[in-house]
Amino acid sequence: MKPKWIAWISLIVLIALHLDFWRPQRAVLYFGWLPEDVAYRLGWMFLAWLFLLFFTRYVWKEED
Repeated sequence: MKPKWIAWISLIVLIALHLDFWRPQRAVLYFGWLPEDVAYRLGWMFLAWLFLLFFTRYVWKEED
């Protein structure tokens, strides 16, 4: 698959994960102090950061 198609699919997945209307809201603490919602958002930001690294390395080229 071309990197541009992977980027489009990844972007759609990130948007769907960002909306998170499908995820149940629970009052769970991880490590005794980290709320579940904050942990989820931190994981989402990590995935978004990986997406940006992939996009700037393989999709966004100087010759485009």
